[in-house]
Amino acid sequence: MVVACDIGLSIRQVNPPDRVSQGSAPKDAQIVVNVETMERLIGNTSYLTGVKLTNVSGVSVAVSRIDLLAQNKTYENEPTRFTVYPLTIQPGGVERVGVYFRLDDDVQNTFQKPADLRVHYRIGNEQRVAHASIIGEEKGFKQLFHRD
Repeated sequence: MVVACDIGLSIRQVNPPDRVSQGSAPKDAQIVVNVETMERLIGNTSYLTGVKLTNVSGVSVAVSRIDLLAQNKTYENEPTRFTVYPLTIQPGGVERVGVYFRLDDDVQNTFQKPADLRVHYRIGNEQRVAHASIIGEEKGFKQLFHRD
């Protein structure tokens, strides 16, 4: 018989947008950010997830980078080979990007308080930042029982 117990952490967006429309974006925001919930083992020191970016403006926006502010430290995204910046999103368009962060501490400590996922973008000649607050929640024990 084999028994394994690992404590898991669910990393989720604090207030995800229910519906993506001009009315769901914060005042003056032109991009709505929706972060996918990710399950990680507590001792893990990397954070990988998908982020859906919706352009709710009437003009194209160019995303230049995505970073994470957690525990007073900024982590730069290590984009996958499938995401090339600047990433242009047409009016009303949606792009899903993968983000990957190497953390100085494990995910439990990094996400014990809300962290700020920041999407840096340009609209016209103006630089802006869209935000999503994310936090970790312990999932408890996951047990696997296997009998021969």
